[in-house]
Amino acid sequence: MPLNIDKVDFTVDEHIWGHRLYDEQLPHLTVLEFLSVLGANRANPLANDPAADVRYAPQQQIRLRGLLFNNPYVETVRERGDPDEDKWRDWMELFKQDATGRDDLDMEYLRKSFLTFDDFAKALELLRSSSFEARSNKRWSSKFVFPFGPDALYEDLRIDSGGASNDRRFFARTGEVLYLMLSRASNGRELGKKLVERLFDAGAPMNRLVKVLQGEPQHAESTKTIGQRYLPHARPMQSSRELVEGLNMTKHFTLAGWRQVCGMKH
Repeated sequence: MPLNIDKVDFTVDEHIWGHRLYDEQLPHLTVLEFLSVLGANRANPLANDPAADVRYAPQQQIRLRGLLFNNPYVETVRERGDPDEDKWRDWMELFKQDATGRDDLDMEYLRKSFLTFDDFAKALELLRSSSFEARSNKRWSSKFVFPFGPDALYEDLRIDSGGASNDRRFFARTGEVLYLMLSRASNGRELGKKLVERLFDAGAPMNRLVKVLQGEPQHAESTKTIGQRYLPHARPMQSSRELVEGLNMTKHFTLAGWRQVCGMKH
């Protein structure tokens, strides 16, 4: 009697390559997602047990992204000939209209950080000029500032009346898988330290500006888990062809993202 295999799910590809490598996720978003995981683990980067899941609490930075991408009023108020006191008052009232209510209703701290309202508006203009897809029609909560330092990193969010959640629309876990793959490297700990040293300078001028606008960091309410089940089985490659194809796939997601990010920086 022939064997009926109609209901058998084949997972050969997943055993070789793993899964959650989402080829429609833009390369720069893969890098930003990876940096978000790395930043949350920068005390011990890429040093997790290869057999253990990775947990992290990503930053959300709702005030920062609201100021940059959900704030159409700042230029209108800036152009008025009113005294600075009136400009700050009017802008804060307008900003509250579209605020999420997630610790972004009281923006009084900004007045203590900028000498004039015009200085505040210029700071926003500067950061917007370095942002990814700032002029696109994407939802404002899915637009990203250049990763100048640890305070400029945050996860993709859907924000509505029901709250804030990562619906995996733009951060589709490819960056998380990249973190797991690099943590498997024989020199993962050394690589992690080098990346943190070079990319997470809290004292860098542009990161300090981002921190002034954001204020205290905002983190996700719950910790996220990246399962090792997303990776291929830890085993020797069966052929040189399999090894080359695996390396090419990894290189596609990493180098393309780094080139796009670095290209925007320069």
